[in-house]
Amino acid sequence: MTTHHTIRIHRLAVAAIVLVLAAVPAVAQNLVVNGTFDHDISGWTTQDPSVKMLYRSDLGNTLAGGSGPGAMEVQHLAWNGGGSGPLQLIPVTAGNTYTVSGAVFVPDSTDNLIDYALITLTWYDEANFVLDRQEVAATSERGVWNAGSDDLVAPPGTAKAEVRAVVFTRNAENETRPSVAYFDDIAFAEAGAAGARQVLFVPASASAHGFNGTFWTTTGWFSSKVSVPVEIRAAFLRQGQSNLSAPGNLSHLGTIPANGFLEIQDMAAKLGGAGLSGGIYIEATAQGTGLPAELVGATTYTFTPNDKGPGGYGQGVPAVPVGVKTEVSIPGVYQGEDYRTNIGLVNTSGANIEIDVRILARDGSTLAAAEWALKPYEQKQVSVTGMGVASTNGGSVTFSRVGSTGSFQAYATVVDQSTGDAVYTPGL
Repeated sequence: MTTHHTIRIHRLAVAAIVLVLAAVPAVAQNLVVNGTFDHDISGWTTQDPSVKMLYRSDLGNTLAGGSGPGAMEVQHLAWNGGGSGPLQLIPVTAGNTYTVSGAVFVPDSTDNLIDYALITLTWYDEANFVLDRQEVAATSERGVWNAGSDDLVAPPGTAKAEVRAVVFTRNAENETRPSVAYFDDIAFAEAGAAGARQVLFVPASASAHGFNGTFWTTTGWFSSKVSVPVEIRAAFLRQGQSNLSAPGNLSHLGTIPANGFLEIQDMAAKLGGAGLSGGIYIEATAQGTGLPAELVGATTYTFTPNDKGPGGYGQGVPAVPVGVKTEVSIPGVYQGEDYRTNIGLVNTSGANIEIDVRILARDGSTLAAAEWALKPYEQKQVSVTGMGVASTNGGSVTFSRVGSTGSFQAYATVVDQSTGDAVYTPGL
């Protein structure tokens, strides 16, 4: 994935830009995860070592309509000027109009080198090529909250949008002091949209026999985060083929009551995956105004029932969003008399994707390597013996995307050879 860690702002004519607007209440679903920072700064990410993110429980947007205490502090060590900050990537539809808004605060300190803080919106195509970048809210005024909002149209070819909270410093030659700003109530919503939608993936599920007498079945547990009913629809993602049509051919699995809970047994079989293992594509939808990006919390339990009584043994597999990392490393690869390990991933995009897979020994040497080519929304799982590793008493596996197209979620499963019990480790 191509990201830009240093942002140069060329379209700002003057250094002091202050947009003081009344906070616009969101009527459509806020596609930003955790834009109000009520409890933490989860959902935001950066791969820029010059950026530091902190949760501030003692301050927040105090403007009319603001969410109050809870904000994200962004520090940027500018060195020789420039701008950067944490971000979120959000799938969008080309040609649609989106409203982006947020509140910004610049602390008034002589040690704060900042020139201004702003929110930027960058449009990307499927190959992560930048189509356009626009500034939404900017302020150089210190000591007060300022809010900005704008309606923007996704350019032709757009597949995703990057919402970024940026701290910008024009000139900071050889500086060691950071530039600092606070951000709150960041929202990105499709203009006029009445409903809400959340997409999740279960990287591994089954309704099939395994080794040593195991039979794996997947049960889903869903909890609602909103005070309206949420419908759960899904599709099974098969191995060895394109599942590009899956998002358009979903099966109804149930409806979660407002703030309620839903259990769905043998999910894979209900979705046409009886006798198979693979991934699951999930859509949670709801009707209402001002709904958050996350409608539900979801996890699954893939297990072998006890044929001699109640209970069973298995592993928890969380439902996860579209992956944004280009490389993940998962510890705990064992293969031998006591344990066996399976590794896998699901392509969470509608594009072909290539992944470099490497199994490393304890000393860091490469035990096996392969390049996996996955079709849209395809799931793949192999044993490490299938990768040519006959024995290893500990190690790790890395998954690295080749090229700039696609997204993925990877995992490893370590299975006890005697009991069939398993431990699932996600590639986060």
